[in-house]
Amino acid sequence: MKLHSGPLISVIVPAYEEEGYLEDLLESVKNQTYAHYEIIGIDSWSKDKTKRIFLKYKARVLNVLKGNIAAAKNAGLKKARGEIIAFIDADFVLSSNRLFLKVVETFANDNDKKIAVLEPIQLINPRDVKPKNLHKFRIVNAVINARKSFSFLTPFPEATGCVFCRSEYVKKAGTFNENINVGEDVEYYRRLRRFGKFKRIKEKVLLSYRRVEELGIIGMSLLYGKSEIRAHLFKKVKRNYEPVRRYKETNKS
Repeated sequence: MKLHSGPLISVIVPAYEEEGYLEDLLESVKNQTYAHYEIIGIDSWSKDKTKRIFLKYKARVLNVLKGNIAAAKNAGLKKARGEIIAFIDADFVLSSNRLFLKVVETFANDNDKKIAVLEPIQLINPRDVKPKNLHKFRIVNAVINARKSFSFLTPFPEATGCVFCRSEYVKKAGTFNENINVGEDVEYYRRLRRFGKFKRIKEKVLLSYRRVEELGIIGMSLLYGKSEIRAHLFKKVKRNYEPVRRYKETNKS
């Protein structure tokens, strides 16, 4: 049974040429038992079927100039009407159909509004990983989840990819820093942490390990580690990274 009443969740999904992933995410959103949400899709005139997929799932599509993900998230924030703001990357899948309901219940039970952000547990989407790498990547993923949980107790929360925020604290924290191309969430959630706690919830989501598969564990750690440090210290990261997708599109119609 679907629940259509309660706090509105604004789901902000930045996506540029993500037709190989986006429908999996939006189908998992559609399957949520809590159905009082809006989808705001940010597209920069993708040449593939990204916009068409957004419209299929009744998303409000914002066409913005191609820039960085910080600018895309800010465009979504300007249009978001929800009491809960969800930032979800296009290559996630919500593996629990009760995720939205759990988020709403957790915020509702937080009478003193001490919680600013909720994040589900992130597991590997095996579709993007070679079978021989799956076991070692799962170990890495377990370490990352443990580190995330610890970081939520500090002023430097490592929330990424699929995050649910109390909108009144989002307004206080302001917008994402558009001088940061990679690691914009690191700098932003540090600001948001000033207004409340970060908390993990037990519901699961699947994330793509496509970039880890291509770059390797060490290469990925160096790539993002450097960017996160620069985002923390200098509030500026201008380096762009090449996209890694499930497959190259041949149909551009």
